[in-house]
Amino acid sequence: DDGQVWSVGANNLGQCGHPVTAQSTFEAIEGPFLDGERLHVIKAAVGITFSIILTDDSGKVFSFGSGEKGQLGNGRTGEHIITGNKTVFDIETEPGLDEKTIIDIACRPQHSVALDSQGLVYVWGYNGYCQLGLGNQQDVLIPKVVPNVRVASVVPHELALK
Repeated sequence: DDGQVWSVGANNLGQCGHPVTAQSTFEAIEGPFLDGERLHVIKAAVGITFSIILTDDSGKVFSFGSGEKGQLGNGRTGEHIITGNKTVFDIETEPGLDEKTIIDIACRPQHSVALDSQGLVYVWGYNGYCQLGLGNQQDVLIPKVVPNVRVASVVPHELALK
């Protein structure tokens, strides 16, 4: 296990971690990188138009694809345009999780969940039906702690929400 991620399928919004084209065969994702070093990925989770990956290097989380509802956790919605009307889909770290050691991740169609080493649960993305457990229907653009929820026994690669 070299910790490299491979993807295939619809990639119209960069959700496979490659430049925007259909992926008809498995292809390795370039990255994630931090300070020029490729990190070792231990888990991947996917939504409809985005993906997140977890590394074993201090529990860093990276995301790519569409952030239409804040699913990328980077503080903005949608894709971003650089010069010449080119859309960019970066593999980005989750800014709200920079100082945290994340041990597990999960996705639903338009939102993400992460568990840190202290048992705190973080959520971000679409919240139109209050599915993030925050008591409101506002989409979340940067990972937020779910209030009054703590996982008492933290075991890597398990996530339980009640």
